[in-house]
Amino acid sequence: MTRRGRRVMMPDRHVLAAMIPSLHSIAVARIEAARIEVADSIAGRTEAERTSADRIAAILCAARRSESTQRATSP
Repeated sequence: MTRRGRRVMMPDRHVLAAMIPSLHSIAVARIEAARIEVADSIAGRTEAERTSADRIAAILCAARRSESTQRATSP
């Protein structure tokens, strides 16, 4: 692959795959975020009271947990 006459090194496919979260981890993160929202609503906290940072942190935490579980259980 070239860019303006220079050769640009592309990472291997497995490196790219490791950088992109799997659809499964994204789905698990969304489910986990929904569970957190339900728990917050039960606790009396409304969605408007949650900051976007709270939501993003919850999704990232769930995605990391899912990825580590997949690595631990894969052969």
